[in-house]
Amino acid sequence: MANNALSNYLADLMSFTSAPTVPRELAVTVSSLVLLGVVWTIVDDRQFMLILSVVFGLYLALRLGLAARKQGAR
Repeated sequence: MANNALSNYLADLMSFTSAPTVPRELAVTVSSLVLLGVVWTIVDDRQFMLILSVVFGLYLALRLGLAARKQGAR
């Protein structure tokens, strides 16, 4: 059961088409930020984590923007 939930989460995280609604995107964003926070505490290289955080933040903002655009077009 947990494996299925993890695979669904990863599929939602990587796919631009599987999560077109804003509430679902917000759920993916919050859980992704929690995951990023956990990684931030484990990895000791501050510069790497800063770059990863910026890139990941841009990716999540793009997903939210696309979801809002799709939902607004309906």
